[in-house]
Amino acid sequence: MERGIDVDNEAGVVVIGDGNSVVSGTAPAVRSAYREQVRRIAPPELVGREEELAELAEFCRTGTGYRWWRADAWAGKTALMAWFALAPPEGVRIVPFFVTARLGAQNDVAAYADVVLEQLAELAGEGLPALLTAATREAHLLRLYASAAEACAARGERLVLLVDGLDEDRGVTTGPDAHSIAALLPYGAPDLPVVVSGRLHPPLPADVPGDHPLRDPSIVRLLASSPKARAIRAEAERELKHFLTGGGLPYELLGLLTAAGGGLTADDLAELTDEVPYRVRDVLRTGPGRTFALRGDAYLLAHEELVVQAREMLGGRELGRWRGALRDWAEHWRERGWPQGSPAYLLHGWFPMLRAAGDPDAMAACALDAVRHDRLLAATGGDGAALGEITAAGEALLERGDRPGLVVTLLELALRRAALRDRNGRMPAELPVAWAELGEADRGLALARGLEPVRRVPALCEIARLLHARGEGGRARALLAEAYAPARAVHDTVERPSVLGAVGDAWLALGEPDRAEEVVRELGEVLGSRLLLDLVAFLCRAGEFRRALDVLDAQGRLGRGRTEDEGRAIVCAALAGAGREAEALDLARSAHGAGHALALVRIAVEVREGADALVAEGLDALPAEGWAHRSGLVAGLIEALVVAGAGERAEALLPGRKLPLVRGLVRTGAFDRAEALIDRIDSFTDRDDARTTLIEARARAGAVEGLGSSLAELTVPSSRSRAVRAVIGALVRAGCVEEAEALVAQEAPESVHSRTCLARALAAAGHRERSVALLGRVEEASRAPRREEVVRVLAVVAEALALSPGTGNAPGPSRAA
Repeated sequence: MERGIDVDNEAGVVVIGDGNSVVSGTAPAVRSAYREQVRRIAPPELVGREEELAELAEFCRTGTGYRWWRADAWAGKTALMAWFALAPPEGVRIVPFFVTARLGAQNDVAAYADVVLEQLAELAGEGLPALLTAATREAHLLRLYASAAEACAARGERLVLLVDGLDEDRGVTTGPDAHSIAALLPYGAPDLPVVVSGRLHPPLPADVPGDHPLRDPSIVRLLASSPKARAIRAEAERELKHFLTGGGLPYELLGLLTAAGGGLTADDLAELTDEVPYRVRDVLRTGPGRTFALRGDAYLLAHEELVVQAREMLGGRELGRWRGALRDWAEHWRERGWPQGSPAYLLHGWFPMLRAAGDPDAMAACALDAVRHDRLLAATGGDGAALGEITAAGEALLERGDRPGLVVTLLELALRRAALRDRNGRMPAELPVAWAELGEADRGLALARGLEPVRRVPALCEIARLLHARGEGGRARALLAEAYAPARAVHDTVERPSVLGAVGDAWLALGEPDRAEEVVRELGEVLGSRLLLDLVAFLCRAGEFRRALDVLDAQGRLGRGRTEDEGRAIVCAALAGAGREAEALDLARSAHGAGHALALVRIAVEVREGADALVAEGLDALPAEGWAHRSGLVAGLIEALVVAGAGERAEALLPGRKLPLVRGLVRTGAFDRAEALIDRIDSFTDRDDARTTLIEARARAGAVEGLGSSLAELTVPSSRSRAVRAVIGALVRAGCVEEAEALVAQEAPESVHSRTCLARALAAAGHRERSVALLGRVEEASRAPRREEVVRVLAVVAEALALSPGTGNAPGPSRAA
């Protein structure tokens, strides 16, 4: 049976990828929710649009300039655009924006810039510009059009911008200085095709330049109306008039849903109308695409045109009355302290409605409600949505201009933002990963996105690995693209290698060496050496020996020649392990000095015959002096000698370098000999590193006896952190859960790291319920207390500002505390 076309039109959706990555351009914490919404926009089946889809695909692959699909309302434009956006052609990256007023604050240039800017920044591999404001946002957007297109082209992809509902732009009606989305669309860029859709009759806004491609009639493609859509339209408009004229419950439901912008459930509407839910559902139980549509458990008007008609028919006074009813309802739940079971609309849809209604004071009150933010945290798992509300409220207040109390309210918003960020101050990066390991990926992502970049990036990378292992490759790749931007923005020379290295390692785990090589180039000389060697090893495991050498040569020309010897040794060992010993020897003997020695000893580890001769040849190749200062190469050589069975020669080579000796002994399973050697290491940091290496190896081998006492010898926090995780995991795997719990109890009571490690180990061993309970306690404990004294002092400052003459602010009570 032929199925109708859903002509629904949602808002703020950005699709990036190869057909399986759909993310939102709003606050990162709600991306997965928007992904589900955009999937609901597309009809279950697109009937009779094969020619249009083929033309769209061809234009995106090879076309330039613009294509403007135009038709009357209810023709199925949004259904076509959403279907295409969910399944773009291979090699095409689509960044669309759906203009609509039904969900509030998604039908003007500010919403367009916010949504598209973030996605372009991710595609360009950049972080969002610092100090982004309404005054600078559009300039950055114009720059990022080109940057994102160039970045995509470098990856062999093509960027396409898609804007649906261009005629629904209301930005040009908001004031004399406002302008349109159309005026911000790029032109003159052959590598950035643009697809737009809209109705036939509205003229272009006056601020669109005269030479803009949108003024060229040759770009227009007329979309034939769907007969099914026309039938739905006639029925929906007839039903809308019936609701408006019939009065009673149908009229009340229409008024509430129109004022709310959708998103109310049957229970919400029953509470608002003092009716029983059954009667509400009975009234709203209409066919798909008629007056009302069901999105999850919530209702909204089924088409943008119905929203416009309903608003016109109701009039401003009636809309104000219904908004007042919603305000009273929200106040009722606020007075109750936002208990568990508070309506989802008041957590997720209330603030966008206030923004769409243009009420900055109510927006600020909402953004300052700490108790509601706590309930929002419980619902989403993170503070991203609350932080977004604070930013939007501040911008709305500033746009309105100077008013009494402005400075005080802005300071209160700043304090609220600080409180939200402070309470995540002690949360470890492992906690979001632990939730994801339990199958709670959305909760883990919400937590991760509330962390500072140096902890957020590793958490996102680990979750991306988990998603990839579970078959969600598209989502994992999108997550790594998201992590790359904040990682690049970290400039601290201590943190930068580990943060960017986490992204590179994750790309390798996903089987994407090209993206890992991009990160190597970003790290630059010296800092990227570890990741470069990991990339070489990855390529060798894939049998791409020639490419591995090419990567080394390319990086050597960039100034990283010091790593080339170590990289060539990795290739030599891999060739020998693959049975290509002659090639390995030729490559090793083409090197010089210490590089020659390291390569031959690595080959000796892999071969069955002639290993002693290769070791001797390698040591003979060492120059008399000038090589011992190359710490990485020396450590690799000593460790390889031990593994090759030449431990005595390794110890005699450089008697003071005992850490690589321990590592070599650990690799061969000589744990007792390694233990005896550790106490002879002079440096306490090297001693802790060596002991941690031994503890981790024993934990992997299941040798749990004595691990607890070994932990007591560690003094360096980073080493102890690694060792604690290894020991806890080993104890749980061995069935010694009580011993693991006792070990955690011995750690500092405020330590969330050890408890998170225990929860992850319990989850891996199948103790899900215990893990969930423990993670909940860890999450609560990791939220740092508010800085009460700072808040109190700043509240006094706010009061002083309010009382100061010339500030433009009248005195009034502060809500900052």
